[in-house]
Amino acid sequence: IDAQVQAHISEMCEETVPETPPKPSYSFENYVSSLETREPGELESSVSKYTGNEASELSDSEPFIRTVDIKSGAVSKNKTSSTPKEKAKSAYAKKGVLNARRSTESAKRKENGVLKKFRSLSVTQQSVALLVALAIIATVIIAATLPHRKKDLEPPVSSTASTVSKTVSKTISSEPQKSLSLEFKDEESTLKASDGTVIAKASYQYPVATIPENTAAAEKINSFFNSEKAEIMSTYTSEEKKAECELMHSQKAYGEWKANETSVKMAGGRADEKVMSFEKSLYTFSYGNIYGITEFEAYCFSSETGEQLKIADIVSDRDAYYTFASDYIKNIAEEKQNAGDFSLYSDYASTISSTVKNDSRWYLTDTGLKILFEADEIVYFTYGAQSVEIPYSELTAYLKAEYIPQ
Repeated sequence: IDAQVQAHISEMCEETVPETPPKPSYSFENYVSSLETREPGELESSVSKYTGNEASELSDSEPFIRTVDIKSGAVSKNKTSSTPKEKAKSAYAKKGVLNARRSTESAKRKENGVLKKFRSLSVTQQSVALLVALAIIATVIIAATLPHRKKDLEPPVSSTASTVSKTVSKTISSEPQKSLSLEFKDEESTLKASDGTVIAKASYQYPVATIPENTAAAEKINSFFNSEKAEIMSTYTSEEKKAECELMHSQKAYGEWKANETSVKMAGGRADEKVMSFEKSLYTFSYGNIYGITEFEAYCFSSETGEQLKIADIVSDRDAYYTFASDYIKNIAEEKQNAGDFSLYSDYASTISSTVKNDSRWYLTDTGLKILFEADEIVYFTYGAQSVEIPYSELTAYLKAEYIPQ
């Protein structure tokens, strides 16, 4: 049969194929073992050796594909009616097979290498390695299930506190409908000249407290800020203010016009069943000045009565507290000055002592008692406003226990 096939091939190709051609110097086993070290260019040339699909053999002028028997080295040519494009696809398919074989062999080598290293370990080392592997697997499983468990344990979120701008809400009862909440709203007013130019503007951010179990206390707190808001906003809606600003705008005595402005910003400090506290910043700018001025004020209310708290209401010994707080702040200020953070005025000590006694400069937060200093009080104006918070852990000997959060 082999003789008949070779005769048939010789007749087709008009070429005599030697019966026992010399065996190539390369073999399939050597080729596979060398794949790891071959460069991409070398791999392509190797593929062409085995497939016979070189660029010249894909031309229409030579419709033959050379076939090499890998084991015997016998070479033959077969006639084909494939187009150049189909031949190219065939070549790439064969290259893909070799690449896949290369990846498989590489993975087997790596796997065998790991097993070989593992077997070379002592029994104790093998045990430790297995324990580490089990620990990693357990960690992955726990990490995958933990988020679902955590979500199941979270309490339902109360929807009783609606948010208009930004809301601070804390639950004081296990029942969702009995939650104490605090939200902030904004009101704005603008004055314009006859030509439409803005000559004055005011904005006031005010808190709205909700205490379901004590509506009277909440009404007192809200009434306090509503009164202050009305006073500031009415100034910017009065005819006197409008006439004053229009005159300034028409004269422009200080060059380019910039509108007069008053802006109040409020921040919540603490909101629970005992205390509701706030920090207020008041910014004012008048035409003709280089920059505006910011003033700070603090408020601390009782959630039980709605009354504004004073230092005498929350400490057991007022004089002892004044001495402690003054010394505490002085030490921090001196440390910062020594570190080069700022420069203190020469009378900083007396200013600190008087500010500690000012009931409009302190308020309780979730973590301590905060005291405010305006710019240019204890340090130069360029360093801005300063504040110091004394932690509750430092105040246990002075604050009444009921005002220290548990």
